[in-house]
Amino acid sequence: MKKKYIVCIDLGGNTTKLALMNLNGKILCKDHFLTMSKLGSDRYLKTLEDHIDLLLVSNKIKKKELIGIGMGSPGPIDINKGIMLYSANFPGWKNVNFKLFLENKYEVPAFFENDVNMVGLGEYYLNLQGKYRHIIILTLGTGLGGTYIENGKILHGRNGFAGEFGHIQIVEKGIPCGCGSNGCLEAYISASGIKKRLQKLKANKKTNTEFILRLDDLTPKSVYKLAEEGNGYAISFFRDTGYYLGIGLKTIINIFNPDLILIGGGMFRSLKYILPSTKKYIKENAFFVMVKDLEIKKINFSEKLAFYGAFLLVKNGI
Repeated sequence: MKKKYIVCIDLGGNTTKLALMNLNGKILCKDHFLTMSKLGSDRYLKTLEDHIDLLLVSNKIKKKELIGIGMGSPGPIDINKGIMLYSANFPGWKNVNFKLFLENKYEVPAFFENDVNMVGLGEYYLNLQGKYRHIIILTLGTGLGGTYIENGKILHGRNGFAGEFGHIQIVEKGIPCGCGSNGCLEAYISASGIKKRLQKLKANKKTNTEFILRLDDLTPKSVYKLAEEGNGYAISFFRDTGYYLGIGLKTIINIFNPDLILIGGGMFRSLKYILPSTKKYIKENAFFVMVKDLEIKKINFSEKLAFYGAFLLVKNGI
């Protein structure tokens, strides 16, 4: 029986998305489920297996028709062994061997990659190839993910951990970060970081009481809602967020000298309030020769990019 299908998996902090693709890169069907990381990695692996099996059964595909499995996960990860070492946003998940689990269950090669690298790979080959050569991609969601792509190749570093831009320190002795340090970029501009900043404001009874009370909850979505209503403090809060992002990007730009920076993720809609102050800070503070022709764009990353990146992991790896 000819092998002709690839299972693609995108592990997210809130939702895991799956797709079944053919060897031409066409998505045949999709599925998703809540990650529920607090229930532990063993429970997650069983749920993942159930949903992969559902994809196969519902499409009358047998395991032996699979050619491989591609999966993206938040880092830091060992991409060669397919192990999530740990994650700031997955408490208790340590040394989870996805590669071994998937290969034992489905008897095909499984390929593992940082989730942002996987999205970046898909974005590059679908939309950027031939237009840009040096690309930084940041995803703003539960955490802050990043990758650097040069001429279609992802920078991995010695242990595969390169691109952890979220853990650039921007404030000395600042807000505690899930990585164990303090003052990291992620602790100020990601959804989890914004929650921490809002919690600090809420604890201070003398300032911003009206703004805090009007929030539905302590999330970027609630701040965005108020900003859309014209709330000055909500807009100012996002302006400050853009300032913090600018500090982090200044370091990234001065080190990597990219020609394109793409920023997207779960906080995509809020970027219209965040990016103006980011660009202003960069223009005024980054090394001017690196900023001259630099493009900074927001992008609404589609799930197709992650799936196509996973597809490429398998196609390029077998």
